[in-house]
Amino acid sequence: CEAAVLQAYYHGRNNMKPFAVSQGVEQVVRIGLTIVLLSKFQTAPLQAAAAMAASAAAEIAGFAALVLFRRTEADAAVATSSIKTATAPLLRNMIALSLPLMFSGFVGSVLHMANVVLVPRRLFQCGYSMGQATKAMGELFGMAQPIVFFPQVLVYPAASALLPLISAAGGNPSKEADLAKKLRKAYRGAVGLGIVSLVLLYIGGPQIAQALYGTAVAGKYIKMLALALPCAFTGVISIAILNGLRKNTTVLLVTFLDAVVETGLLYALTQPRFGGLNGTVAATLAGWIFFASVAGVAAYMEYRKVFYSPARAAAALRSSHQVVAANPRP
Repeated sequence: CEAAVLQAYYHGRNNMKPFAVSQGVEQVVRIGLTIVLLSKFQTAPLQAAAAMAASAAAEIAGFAALVLFRRTEADAAVATSSIKTATAPLLRNMIALSLPLMFSGFVGSVLHMANVVLVPRRLFQCGYSMGQATKAMGELFGMAQPIVFFPQVLVYPAASALLPLISAAGGNPSKEADLAKKLRKAYRGAVGLGIVSLVLLYIGGPQIAQALYGTAVAGKYIKMLALALPCAFTGVISIAILNGLRKNTTVLLVTFLDAVVETGLLYALTQPRFGGLNGTVAATLAGWIFFASVAGVAAYMEYRKVFYSPARAAAALRSSHQVVAANPRP
């Protein structure tokens, strides 16, 4: 929780260096410590405990990096002395902003739990034994999906960097053109990274699975899931735009709608005529594409409401008239 507060603090100050460094430290510690600890233990229970310990140590290391940045700030004393007591309206605004985000995370957690229960039961009805269903779930969601999602570590920092820019441009017409340019770059970068990741994972998915897990069984699922990456990466940018515009309720609605649709698709497509687990993969792909599409449409509509509303257009027209009046032609 404290790390999230410090991350929000630096986002608000448009200083992304501490966030980037802390994330880098966290990932390096998590991966390095996991490899070291797993090499020391041979039994599955001890390896699971080692992985959890490495994850906890990584969280602590990331938080320590943020604390170090905060303590070394030159203006830390000035910032501390200028803190004012929180007022009731401020607290109400903070709660109004945070509740939709909290429920959005809750919906995502419920969706994950529902999938864990639903998919094995549907696979069992397709003729899988419970052991085969559990093994198939592990291959898809435990082995293939983390590899497919790994390139997103390059998308999230860019999405996080957009938040303060969008918030600042909302009240500053002079920054809107620059913001629009950066948003286009962010979308192009997300699509480009998605295409590159798609090609690399489609070609080398089995080899990556073999190198990481000692078996290439998850390779076919990596190739299938990678097809949605260009669209999925744009969804991250769209959600960042909605958060930057303070449309947290819209984010909640998009997340809820996606949860309902994806769960329905998993139920409908995980059946024998769609190939059992292949139908599960198709439902997952369709869910990712649906989420990115709905998030993109919502971000576009909310962005136009904020930056291209009639009131903003009238204000821009008045501003241009003032400029012309102040600079008449010779």
